[in-house]
Amino acid sequence: MKFISFFIFGLFIQTQANVFAQKINISVSKAELTDVLNIVQKQTDLDFLFNSSELKNVGKIDLHMSNADLKQVLDQCLSPRGLVYAVQNKTVLIRKAPELGNALSIKDTQQLLLEGKVLDSDMNPVVGASVKVVNSNAATATREDGSFSLSVIQREGQVIITAMGYEDKTISYVTGQQIEVVLNPCER
Repeated sequence: MKFISFFIFGLFIQTQANVFAQKINISVSKAELTDVLNIVQKQTDLDFLFNSSELKNVGKIDLHMSNADLKQVLDQCLSPRGLVYAVQNKTVLIRKAPELGNALSIKDTQQLLLEGKVLDSDMNPVVGASVKVVNSNAATATREDGSFSLSVIQREGQVIITAMGYEDKTISYVTGQQIEVVLNPCER
């Protein structure tokens, strides 16, 4: 049993090392942070999760790096702007650095999970509905039973649920409380 635990831990460390070993080529002047993240995303197999309101007013970025490790690029982009990041699977979570004695640590941020179910007016599951956090790029789709789970960076917020043939619906959420959404069919 100890061997299996050690083996799994080794795989996790290797995966993290592979993520940070990815090489990035970037040359931008006076760029927005979101533009820099888009360039990095195109060169890696990573997604970025952040609250766009936290990335406002971080200033323009001048960054010229060739064949740089992902960690170097992210450190250069985010740290001087008071932002921190954590890599979880193939997602990079970004948020403002917590003030001393304040709110969440980045470890706590990784733990926030929003779960729920999307149903139609007959209480049947809606498969493939899009569930997106408002003012964020965090999104997912519902599974065959209508359920979904989504990593979020805020304990409270709003999500918009969309599905073909149904009216869009925006609802508030609090992590830790499962939400159930009933979509109404579009009127024709």
